[in-house]
Amino acid sequence: MGLEDRVAAASKLEEVYRARGDWSSCIRTLRRAASLVPDTERVDWLSRAALIEVDARHDRGAAKEIYDQILTLQPDHGAALRFQAEWLTSAEGPQSLESFERLESFMADRDDLDDFDVRLEVSSFYSKLAQAYLEAGRGDDAVPRFERALELNPAHLHSLQSVAPLYFERKDWKNAQKVLRQILQLTGGQGEPAQVAQTYTELGMVERGLGHQDKAQKRFTKALEIVPNHVGALKGMALILEDRQDWTTLLNVYNNIIFHAPVEADVLAAYLIKGRILDEKLNRHDKAASHYEGGLAIKPNQPRVVLRLAELALRRGDWQDALAQADRGLALEIDNRDRADLLVVRATAHAAQGESDAASTAFAEARAADSAVASLASVDDHEVVREFVAARLQANP
Repeated sequence: MGLEDRVAAASKLEEVYRARGDWSSCIRTLRRAASLVPDTERVDWLSRAALIEVDARHDRGAAKEIYDQILTLQPDHGAALRFQAEWLTSAEGPQSLESFERLESFMADRDDLDDFDVRLEVSSFYSKLAQAYLEAGRGDDAVPRFERALELNPAHLHSLQSVAPLYFERKDWKNAQKVLRQILQLTGGQGEPAQVAQTYTELGMVERGLGHQDKAQKRFTKALEIVPNHVGALKGMALILEDRQDWTTLLNVYNNIIFHAPVEADVLAAYLIKGRILDEKLNRHDKAASHYEGGLAIKPNQPRVVLRLAELALRRGDWQDALAQADRGLALEIDNRDRADLLVVRATAHAAQGESDAASTAFAEARAADSAVASLASVDDHEVVREFVAARLQANP
């Protein structure tokens, strides 16, 4: 039997199997015939097999395999591309970015967007593509895809929730405000409390970025009503209070952060900021020192915090403590700048106690570590040295 006869026989068998509803035999016949014909004809046989997998057998995995084969033969095959897009947007879990990128131009050229279901499908595709870019660390590529998803479906909650932090990172406060308000409108401010409180917190940060202090405080307060001691809202409220120089209330807020924050970095930051406020704004130097020590108890290797303790010792003329703090800092893992600053403190403490040789050695080492120390002529004037160290701390907390 020649090739033409075999193909004709396959066509007859296809008709018989379709009439019987014997889909497995029908697909087997179609795939066998596809292997016999040239590439230009093979796509037609495979397309019929794929449609049976989808419409009659409801086996989308098998259909995908056939459509993958079709696309190797005809990369612009509309039905195969449409199926691949539907597959990607409906599949659970992360999908290949390359697969999405291959389909983007096809989805962008869809001319049936007047159909409501198609708009939802294409919106979902762009949202998934944006998510794939995010997972690849390509936030700048993700943003316009999330925006396209929202053009097609302004109520697409996942896209709204995903693009909001990207606007936030860019300090694109206007767009962030629009998106966060849309989330609250869609959810009615209801849902899982932690998520709702987080949305209000983010909106508070956006309002602060726009210079709307009262609105920002209102948003943080709302978040704290939903989840008392929500750490993000407490941190936002602290920024407002610092802007307003309400130091007493600010300290209470940081106390709550220290007590409730589950993340060590937040507790550490709260200790150090409290120390700075107590020292620089309220002149409560002993309390400041205890908070610096609290921060060091959490993370000992912080030479700049040790330098703050050393500067406090210089300020009160406690040369032994200044020397002890300098040695403490120099024993840590430090860079040249930190080393130079701590050596300046050591040199000053030695000089104040009449230990000129030790002072000269430490001062020479400081100058060798960082050329900026050359602005100090000597370490004999304790107040000049203290102001130098304080300025260095201010420039690099």
